[in-house]
Amino acid sequence: MAIIYVDSAAAGTNAGTSWTNAYTSIVSAIGANAGDQIYVDDGHSETGTLGNLNFSLGTAANPVVILCVDKNSSDALSSGAVITNNSGSLTFTGHIATEGGITLTQSASAGWSLGAGTDVCQRYRGATFAVSSNTNLTAPSGTRAVVLMDDCTITLAGNSAAASAVAMNTGNILLMYGGSVVCRAAGTTTLFSVGGGEARVENIS
Repeated sequence: MAIIYVDSAAAGTNAGTSWTNAYTSIVSAIGANAGDQIYVDDGHSETGTLGNLNFSLGTAANPVVILCVDKNSSDALSSGAVITNNSGSLTFTGHIATEGGITLTQSASAGWSLGAGTDVCQRYRGATFAVSSNTNLTAPSGTRAVVLMDDCTITLAGNSAAASAVAMNTGNILLMYGGSVVCRAAGTTTLFSVGGGEARVENIS
């Protein structure tokens, strides 16, 4: 297991090997191996064309783990990192787990998909998903995929063109629990569009 560092304020060699030489974009970390941990500093802020964040080397037993941490407090779990896609579609592919308060934002008027891939499992804990364009969040979007959200927030703004807040592809499973919240826009009439998948929602507001 390796630790990979991501910090937009880093001014070193952009190698991901330490806070001094951290990657300045999460895109540079997609080559992480199964079981690797990606430390994202809580002050990290990036905006760009992220495209398909394909963590293809993670496995169900050993996913790639992305953690929001405070580099100034012995890498303790924290919140505040912001990662924004501002052009084209945004996709999270492969076996992924997140910890800490990372805000993931899709500001482009294009699709946003979690749980992409075949037989993948993704777990998000404490994350915020902010959709600020006229689209929704597809979770999961893959084949026989599972997405688990624990104490997460999904916020949709300006979504008058979206028929539902969260859409699911056929044959997939979405589990939301631990006080997760979905905040739909005024023009979004349906919270979940299951589409042949299975949504299990517990303790959600």
